[in-house]
Amino acid sequence: MRRRAGARPSAPRGARGPPADARANVLALELSEAAGKAALQGHAEEASQLFAKAHQGTTNLKVLRLAYEFYRARGDYSAAMDLADRMVAVAGRNAATSDAAAALESAGQISMRLGKLKQALGQFDRSLRICKAIGNREIEASCYTGIAGIRRLQGDLERAEDMQRQSLAIQKMMPNERALAIGFSHLGVILHARGVLRRVVAAMLV
Repeated sequence: MRRRAGARPSAPRGARGPPADARANVLALELSEAAGKAALQGHAEEASQLFAKAHQGTTNLKVLRLAYEFYRARGDYSAAMDLADRMVAVAGRNAATSDAAAALESAGQISMRLGKLKQALGQFDRSLRICKAIGNREIEASCYTGIAGIRRLQGDLERAEDMQRQSLAIQKMMPNERALAIGFSHLGVILHARGVLRRVVAAMLV
């Protein structure tokens, strides 16, 4: 039997489209990218609504990461913490992977912002152990900086300085000048708190 002109060819018997989960992840990613564009254009409310739709129920780590960064930048730490916890769950709480290390480091950052220093320290420590096991130096440096921040807030400035110097030792071996500059600024804050102004200047000139 002839197919009428213009008619679409029928799908082969037994052929199926992408799984529902895959389609949902694609849609979530498209929504999150649209939200990111809206945020860059200054449309914060539109971006917030799009991100809310994008991350709802998704297990796509890229989508969760984009939404996390958006809420963190807005100062909505409750929403950012929820997304960080979901990233940890998706990446695997006991997994020795870069995704798991990054998720735990992100959770530590928000826990620290919320004043949950003991919880943050545990998250940074877990991430740090993973990083050392798999050789992820970038996240390892971030964890040392996070721990330095906690020790500074706890008033343990000597340990804070030690942790920040360990972070800087790694950052000096990496081709990221911006991260290195930020690392030195963190060290400067710690040294200033210790009342060692000359060392602040010396550290910036190294």
